[in-house]
Formats: sequence, structure tokens, C-alpha cells
Amino acid sequence: MEKDVDGSTKENELGGGSNNGGNGDQWDWTTSFVLFGLWSGLMYYVFFLAPNQIPLTDMYFLKKLLNLKGDDGFQMNEVLVGLWYIMGLWPLVYSMLLLPTARR
Repeated sequence: MEKDVDGSTKENELGGGSNNGGNGDQWDWTTSFVLFGLWSGLMYYVFFLAPNQIPLTDMYFLKKLLNLKGDDGFQMNEVLVGLWYIMGLWPLVYSMLLLPTARR
């Protein structure tokens, strides 16, 4: 970082600001490889290790989570039901934070 005449600082064109003085090539490639590794690991799980479900089963679970299916004796996992409800509450909380208040 260099100081201007008026005392403000600006980043050097070659070094960048927070990249430890390098030009960023090594950091960019490392990040790309890490992200590609995470992505390919996720794809491997999705295609080879994930449980084989049929669309009918997915629809059944969605109906149970949305309380559209009556009591048929099947008990949903309470952790999944809790996560389902919490994930519906987060957008509500964020929207309430974005609404303007009456105070000035």
C-alpha cells in the first residue's frame, strides 16, 4: 500500500492489497482446485452414494412435511421436521428485519 500526497492509501497495481504482495496467480489456482475437489466430491456422493429414492417417495415426504397427508402411522424423523420448520422461519425473520419501522 502506498500513501498518496493527501495521506490516503491506495493499493499497488502489481501487488494487490490483501494477497501478501503476490500477483494472485498461485492463490487463484489453489482456490479453483479446492472448489473443484469439493464439487466433484459432492457429485460423487449424489450419483454413487446417495440413497436411491423414487419420485413417489419424495412426494410422500413432501406431503407429510406440509401436513397434507393424514395420520397413516408413519412417523417422520423429528429432526428433519424441525429443520423443515426452521428453514421456513429464516426468510420470515429476514423479511421482518428488512421492513421499515415507525421510529424516526
